[in-house]
Amino acid sequence: HQICQKNNIKLVVAGINLSDRTKKMLKYCREKDIPAVNIGVKNPDGRYQNLPWDGHPNAWANTVYSYRLYEFIKDDL
Repeated sequence: HQICQKNNIKLVVAGINLSDRTKKMLKYCREKDIPAVNIGVKNPDGRYQNLPWDGHPNAWANTVYSYRLYEFIKDDL
């Protein structure tokens, strides 16, 4: 964060899951005045994963992530 500030770079930390660990990390960032947002999606049935090959986010998840991140940063663009 400090390096970004010194170089006039806008930093945003984005979480892509809804775990307590991610929520704590984003809370920590906000407490340090680092812009942070959780762009994760609820995924109880696996529709946002690259199944059956692996558990990584699929194209649908990435579409949601990009939209939510855009909504968070659009006023700074």
